[in-house]
Amino acid sequence: MRTPSREAYKVNLSPHFHKSCSHVLLLMNTMNKSSTLTLNAMGAQNSRETLRPHFDPITLIGLISMHLPLSCHGQQQKFRVTPHDLQVLEGAEAMLRCEVTNLAGAVQWTKDGFALGFSAVIPGFPRYSVLGDRKQGAYNLRISNASITDDAEYQCQVGPARLNSAIRANAKLTVILIVGSLNERSNSNHGVMVSSTYDSSNQAVKKPLIQAPSSH
Repeated sequence: MRTPSREAYKVNLSPHFHKSCSHVLLLMNTMNKSSTLTLNAMGAQNSRETLRPHFDPITLIGLISMHLPLSCHGQQQKFRVTPHDLQVLEGAEAMLRCEVTNLAGAVQWTKDGFALGFSAVIPGFPRYSVLGDRKQGAYNLRISNASITDDAEYQCQVGPARLNSAIRANAKLTVILIVGSLNERSNSNHGVMVSSTYDSSNQAVKKPLIQAPSSH
């Protein structure tokens, strides 16, 4: 039986099947060391390339490892909407938005570095919930009836997956306290507003208070 001196393998690579667009490892199941591989990569700078494999001395399987400059821009997961710093009055609702295009990884929020988990209903935080749709890549954090304990640094985290890198976006939530009774505020156009924040050690960071004018 005559063994051909040259075997050609034609492989079509599409960006749809390899989102990293950088590295491809091909295995040639052949014992013919004179074999070559003809590569026709869609979107590559050189549309056609003939390569010769390196053969493993034990398995005799031909290996080709290469980097391909495929045109896959826009395939990586990225933020479409990032959360932004927000100030809300005590008792109001806070909404921190986070939307991702080409979502591949798992999404969760953190509060001052503490992971809130991947569930829409967050255990231990009954006033917190994640609203959105994975198909749309929307993971918005809603905090109802905001209190001073919610004053913190929040981060939307998207984990790595399928050759996509992890991405993160931060936002600071500041809760503003209104001091004074309803009667006092009804007799004046001014209220006393106190803005308080907490650092990572949960120690209060003092800020100057805005004093209300006398109602006499």
